Amino acid sequence: MIDEVTVEVASQEDIDNTIKVMGGEDWEMWIDALKEADVLADNFKTTAYTYIGKELTWPIYGHATIGKAKKTLTVQRKRLKSQQKT
Repeated sequence: MIDEVTVEVASQEDIDNTIKVMGGEDWEMWIDALKEADVLADNFKTTAYTYIGKELTWPIYGHATIGKAKKTLTVQRKRLKSQQKT
């Protein structure tokens, strides 16, 4: 059974906090710290998993606050990939 619900629009603070937690900032900080400690193998790989969900939830997971964090995570992924040791 599916019920109709209304979700309040996120504030900019909510969006910023979600991006901070889910947008890859911590991930990049970990990689930077590991690089600084010189403990990463050559050609290391790192992975971020993301939830896609069903079409019903796409307005929340794909296009709202969490979706904005996912877009930031994608940018972080590309940046990390370009910084890998060779």
